[in-house]
Amino acid sequence: MFKEVLASVEGIVVDLGAGRVRFAKSLLENPRVREVVAVEIDFSKLREAKKQYSEQRLHLVCGSIACLPLRESSIDTAISILVLHELAGGREEVEKTVKEAKRILRAGGKLIIVDKYLYKPEDPAEALSLMIEDLYHEALREAKGVKLWGLHKPEDYLDIVKKYFSKATWSKVKRERKIPGEVFVKEWGKETKFLVKTIKDENTRRRLENKIREVEKTALEHGYKSSEVLVIIAEN
Repeated sequence: MFKEVLASVEGIVVDLGAGRVRFAKSLLENPRVREVVAVEIDFSKLREAKKQYSEQRLHLVCGSIACLPLRESSIDTAISILVLHELAGGREEVEKTVKEAKRILRAGGKLIIVDKYLYKPEDPAEALSLMIEDLYHEALREAKGVKLWGLHKPEDYLDIVKKYFSKATWSKVKRERKIPGEVFVKEWGKETKFLVKTIKDENTRRRLENKIREVEKTALEHGYKSSEVLVIIAEN
């Protein structure tokens, strides 16, 4: 479904919180895209991306998406894919990011948000996707004191977007990615497990270790299925 979203962008595109710039190839293959500006605060991720891409239309920028180093009204499309729920600083940081997107977009420009959200999954395999998100966030908070915004209901996203954009449409989209439980258990959780090991409080550490075991048990019994995502398209 990410390909469908990326196919709808045009002009000069900024990828907010681009990470290792995994969407660069799809964006640059879109004939309606002129240039791509990938903004990521972690320089090591951009360094890795630099090794993979030499495309002159791709610009790698190290900076905060809540304080973008870009000119006002200079961008046609801004995308935020699976980023907002991972922002440290809570709702305030999310609001700053949406406000910054508004500032850099030209008249008629679009902000496209794709993110996980809080809902009741239809089966344990789908619930697992939300369970591991909460577990990672809790481990990060207990180990390092870092609180991420986390999973929220659609109206929480929309309240923020509509504060800065007068026109916004939204939809809930299912993802079809499924992984066998054995494969999931083998691949998942390296960072979460490392964080849990570093927690000094024994009761907290044991509680989260029990949650890890619960995740792996659920995966082995039901497999893993990606959660739904919320897609918001806001026009400047």
